[in-house]
Amino acid sequence: MAELSPRMEWPFPSENEDPWYARYRDQIRAQDASGFASREDRNLVLTGGGTLTWSTTTGLTWDSPFLVWSPSTSFFTQLVANTLLPTNGQIIRAEIVRAPGANRNVAAEVANIAANTNDSLVLGLRSGTNFVFRNGFIIKNGTTITAEDLFSGGGGAAGGENFSYKVVVLGNSVTVPENQQMVVSGGITIDGELNLDGELALIPG
Repeated sequence: MAELSPRMEWPFPSENEDPWYARYRDQIRAQDASGFASREDRNLVLTGGGTLTWSTTTGLTWDSPFLVWSPSTSFFTQLVANTLLPTNGQIIRAEIVRAPGANRNVAAEVANIAANTNDSLVLGLRSGTNFVFRNGFIIKNGTTITAEDLFSGGGGAAGGENFSYKVVVLGNSVTVPENQQMVVSGGITIDGELNLDGELALIPG
């Protein structure tokens, strides 16, 4: 009888199991699938989404599919347009298609945690009255933005402008204007000058 690793749930042969090869083959295949998923996640590109609106009463709405580009095949998994309402601490996630052979449509869902699968992709997290996307971009309650705002780090939505930097190089100056927010995930290196007239939001990486 196969045993399972405690976190990744990879099967492996029990002690003194004989024959053992079939269990060992299952273990290698499970490790290969998990390793491939990790490598793909480091290189996938998320685009699309159209116009996005966030409200604590109606949820997150995107009126055009999010496109998850696979670096291994150049096809897309499309998270179809939807409206989902997570409560505080819940996430929006989907099961994407690894190495798709054609463009595929999937539906996102609200969940308490990311699924313990190789195919789980978290789009973002509700934190209080805000929604925090996987790239660290924060959209405030009652705000509408475009996909360009979300993926460029620029801010174009009234009352919800934000952007992000990882490094302020020596000799450069960055100013966060009043009523805007700079979102930093995983730390920032400041060798130059950072002027805060607005807000600085630090998210642990």
